[in-house]
Amino acid sequence: MSIKFMVSVILLLLVFPYMAFGNSIHWFSYNKGLAEARRQNKPIYLHFSAKWCGYCRKMEKITFQKEKIISYLNDHFISIKVNTEDQQKIARKYHVTALPDNRFLNKNGGPAYRVPGFIDSLALGFFLEYILTKAYKTMDPMAYYQSKKAE
Repeated sequence: MSIKFMVSVILLLLVFPYMAFGNSIHWFSYNKGLAEARRQNKPIYLHFSAKWCGYCRKMEKITFQKEKIISYLNDHFISIKVNTEDQQKIARKYHVTALPDNRFLNKNGGPAYRVPGFIDSLALGFFLEYILTKAYKTMDPMAYYQSKKAE
């Protein structure tokens, strides 16, 4: 076997899993994400998790694998993931006491809304729309839901 062939096979094996499973959420570090949100004029989805957290892993395997969620987050939000074990100072700043913890921030990093705990893809999609439309400024989520049902 030629070296070119072996290198091609190895590269294909390294790249194929990414092609087979599609896109993924573009996660930013905390400081880079805040700067990018201001630069792109986008709201922020801030997700707090830890490796030991079962519901965090469940969100990784289920919620964050849905193509609709991946596309919506990548197109309309700056997504920031904070590991509370490694970034305790940031977790304390937001008074995170349980995981997972999901925050929605405006483009300047100011608070918009908080959803503690596990969120499935249907609920996360609802909250992403709720934040993107800025409905959170004028109504609570239930009123927004009722307004959507009436359409």
